[in-house]
Amino acid sequence: MLLMNRSSSINKKGYLINIVETGLKVWIRSQCKQIEDLNLDLENSVFEMLKCRISSARLSACNVNYKNLLINFVDLRSGKLEVNLRLGLTQQKVKINDDFRIHGNLSFLGDELQSTLLSKPWIWLGNWLSKELLGQDNFKGLNIINDRLFLKAGKPHSDKTVEDSFRIKADSGKILIKSTNNKKIQTFLPMDPLIEINQAILENNKLVISGRSRVII
Repeated sequence: MLLMNRSSSINKKGYLINIVETGLKVWIRSQCKQIEDLNLDLENSVFEMLKCRISSARLSACNVNYKNLLINFVDLRSGKLEVNLRLGLTQQKVKINDDFRIHGNLSFLGDELQSTLLSKPWIWLGNWLSKELLGQDNFKGLNIINDRLFLKAGKPHSDKTVEDSFRIKADSGKILIKSTNNKKIQTFLPMDPLIEINQAILENNKLVISGRSRVII
């Protein structure tokens, strides 16, 4: 009997973890326009899983489109999660009940950032950076070469452009962008106040960001 109970607990744990992981993957995919190579690992005890509590979850994925923000690679770990598990004959749903915290790394390629800043939801940010850093109204393009960010901007209805190179670093929990040619030209990237940046570097033609945030449900 003892062996049967122990075997039953193991099977039960595997069954529940599989359902919750599958349900969470469905929820994650529903938040993204595109996501590839999605991996999700849950860290749990049997007791926690039976109560639909997840002590920690780790997510990795590549080629992510989250609200038109194009991300090359994602590696995130969550804090505690409380989920609502609904089992049915035709479908199984997992819903996250409360806000939760995440921390980890994101990486962006230059062409991805350019496409993001030229997209309708984000063009305001491209134009804002152009005005703050180059004194021009219209964002024209962006590139990352080694450890430098190159911005290009211009006037509306004009082919003439202004270009400069910049370095990026984390400062006071935000991203600071500084011109390499003029020490007076710098600005903080406007961000959600729930996001705290620990590190931001340009390397190998990528922007790599490490930080933490709170996800509001």
